[in-house]
Amino acid sequence: GKLHPEKTPNTIAAGSDIFHYEQKRKLDKEELCKIGSYPNDYDFVKNKPIYLIGMSVPPVMTANIATEIYSQWLSKLARS
Repeated sequence: GKLHPEKTPNTIAAGSDIFHYEQKRKLDKEELCKIGSYPNDYDFVKNKPIYLIGMSVPPVMTANIATEIYSQWLSKLARS
């Protein structure tokens, strides 16, 4: 798919091809990291960034879920 400059990108799928909205090219590692909320210097080891980002839950989303689990459930157990 081709990105729209003023809309939130769709979820990245592991086997997808995502193209820049203005230039005739696929997104680079830095652009994919930004969409997937990975740090720009993340070491993907031998995996392609689009594969790993597409197969994972974004780190920022994971942190928000963990925070909510703690605040809604686990913090109440500690008070009991």
